[in-house]
Amino acid sequence: MSSINVNNIDINYPIQGQDNNSQGFRSNFNAIRSALTIAKSEITALENNTVKKNENNNLNGSTLENFVLNNTSDLFKNKGQPIEQLIEIDVKDAKVFKIKCIGDTTVRLTNWPQNQPNVQRSHKIQLHLYFDIAPTDPELLNYKVNFSTDIQEAIKSYSQGAPWTYDDDLGGWHLKVWRDINISSDYSRYEHVFEIWSYQGGQVVFIKYLGSFA
Repeated sequence: MSSINVNNIDINYPIQGQDNNSQGFRSNFNAIRSALTIAKSEITALENNTVKKNENNNLNGSTLENFVLNNTSDLFKNKGQPIEQLIEIDVKDAKVFKIKCIGDTTVRLTNWPQNQPNVQRSHKIQLHLYFDIAPTDPELLNYKVNFSTDIQEAIKSYSQGAPWTYDDDLGGWHLKVWRDINISSDYSRYEHVFEIWSYQGGQVVFIKYLGSFA
């Protein structure tokens, strides 16, 4: 509620048809000035602290509660092809990422939002991988993708099965032998999707293979 007090302004002053004491004018001017000073302060607070529909908004970790989302979307970023088989993903940049692999690839996950004493955060992204390789490539079945974090090696992975499998001893996620399960080896048509999340500020990162889509 606004702190502006308009009751200090005498709306019946000055009185028509008679001489009026100048003190009444001064009192009204002071009351108006005080109300405008408070209004300026409150409007400035609104400008600095409220969500605006005509610009980007950073809520600085504030909590939104009891609201309904409709017709919203997640930010997507195509990272393209990694340099020297290493690609860094800043998890604050988007919610869905896509990268191209041309062989063994290391995906480094950086900049996880940090928990604060009054705000315990979880953060989730989706990663789409696709391969720029020929179906007849003799090294096809040896390609792997290794995930790491910028805080420590704290990756927990779960695989639902073909065509990917996770083997920590072998250094990451590996393509299985697709020929054994009668699936086309035209990898250029497939997007391999992983779900990645952390509720510990990136100290422990969970990775789940969701599926391959053509």
